[in-house]
This record gives sequence, C-alpha cells and structure tokens, in this order.
Amino acid sequence: MALGPLLAECDAMVDPLAARRDIAMRFPMRCELFVQADRMRLKRVLLNLVSNAIKYNRPEGKVMVDCELRDEHVRINVRDTGLGLSELQVASLFEAFNLLGQDTSSEEGSGIGLVVTKRLVELMGGRIGVTSELGVGSVFYVDLPQSAAAPVRALLDFDDADRAWLVAPVNTNDQMRLLSTGLAEEDATILCVDDDAASLRLVQQVLATLPNVRLLAASNGRMGLEMALAHAPSLVVMDNTMPEMSGREAQERLRSDSRTAGIPVIAVSANAMPGEAAAGLEAGFFRYLTKPFDVVDLLQAVGDGLAESRARASR
Repeated sequence: MALGPLLAECDAMVDPLAARRDIAMRFPMRCELFVQADRMRLKRVLLNLVSNAIKYNRPEGKVMVDCELRDEHVRINVRDTGLGLSELQVASLFEAFNLLGQDTSSEEGSGIGLVVTKRLVELMGGRIGVTSELGVGSVFYVDLPQSAAAPVRALLDFDDADRAWLVAPVNTNDQMRLLSTGLAEEDATILCVDDDAASLRLVQQVLATLPNVRLLAASNGRMGLEMALAHAPSLVVMDNTMPEMSGREAQERLRSDSRTAGIPVIAVSANAMPGEAAAGLEAGFFRYLTKPFDVVDLLQAVGDGLAESRARASR
C-alpha cells in the first residue's frame, strides 16, 4: 500500500481540528514508501495519533508527521511540541484505562484509544512506540513491514482491456483498486476547484497518481469557470460551496456555454444532507461525492467522467 495518498487524506481530515486549536501541521510533501498494511486500520491508527498530538499540544504548537525507511520496515513518526511525558507515564501509556496527560490536561482521556491503536498495529504485523521529553514533546512511531511498489498501471484480463486501470500501488493484503477509464494512452486535463486549500491539495495528490493526466487548480468558483473556458479540460472536480460563485452555479454556466457544455463536472461537497446528492445530480452534476470522500470512490467517479468525456467528444 502506498503511504503518500493515505497521508494526504489524513492531512485533509485533521486540518480543521488543528486550525481550531491554532496548531501548525506539517505532513510530508511527498512520501514514496510502501507498507504491508490494511488501509482502513492504518488510517484509523494515524488519525488517532495525530488527533492526540493536536489535542495534547501547547498553544500555537506544532505537529509534524514524517516517514522513513529502516531496514525492512517503514517508520511513521508523529511528533508534537506538547508538555511531554514522564518515564512512568510512558511505561503505562498503552495500558487500558490509562488517561494520557491526566495530570496536565483537561482533555478527555484517550488511553483506551491507544490500547486499540496498539492492537491494530500489531494485527498488521507492526509495532508502536513512543519517546518523550518533559517540556519538549513526544514522538509516537509506528513500524510496519515494507512492501515493494506495484506498477502504477497494469492491464488486466478484462473484456475491454484498454479500459482497465489498476489504481496502484497495492499489495497482496489489499483488494485491488480498479479504475475504469476510456482514455487508454490519451492525455487528459482535469480542473480541480475548491476554496479549502487542504481539500484541494488532497484531490490533487490523489489524481496525480493517474498516468497521462495534467492537473489545473482554482481556489473559487468564478476562477474555476474562467479556467474551464480558457483551457477546456476533459473533466472538472469541483466543491459545491465556495465564495464568489457556488459549484452549482459554475457548472450551470459551463453547461450553458457551447464551448464547455460537454465537460462532465463532479461535485465534491461537505453537504451530506439527505436528498442533496440527488438534487445535485438533477441540477446537472455528473457525480456527487460528499466529504470526507473515499479515495477509491473519487477515482472511480473520475474514471467514469473521463470515459464520458471521450464519448461526448466523439459524437
């Protein structure tokens, strides 16, 4: 399993919590390491560790996540600038009902969370540990077996083989992620539009794994509309709630212009109210995804959108 996309997903999910507490977050810009792990378990582990690092930090503190290769293992470090832990606290940290930081913090204890976290890591054949210094901060680390990178693209035995894209890397413990697209070896341009910088970065990092794809970005609906008219992308992935112009208004204008009427627009919205997705599809969106989205769902929607884009262009 590739660490890079998962770290980007976690970054986007914890960014609002860090912002509310005025904590500076830093995830690696790139991570090209691969681990033998269950994706959902590892995501749960990382979100728990990073959330703790934010909650138990000092005002205007920092949380830094990095990954490194150690022999046959990959180590993921979650560093914070909190008050640190004593040797006694470290020794009992992963015991059930231990309350992390109970002497120095009014936060709800997360000892049971750390016990579960430790168990999840062990189920994946890894180990978890911590080093800490009072007054300086703590480093929680997770060691997982390294995995060799799978080919980024692989043709499989499908009836329509040129539409079979393996969204890799995966390992033998992962279910293969299949992205169907009709573009084959042809280039495509995808415009990503979102006023939330973390969400925009996540979408870009996920789509950057696709071959032969050029990415464009805009930070609001009006700018996205202007860029779509200027560059005529194959597909638009757009937030629905943005300043200056909503995603719905932007896609309506794209549909009403003959130059952009054939471009599929995928909505990615934080609005998960009942009926909102159906209303969005009725309004003209090609697909409607809600945040936090599943990476595979986004890739599948993008694949379908690119195939539709090519079909419309050939009519």
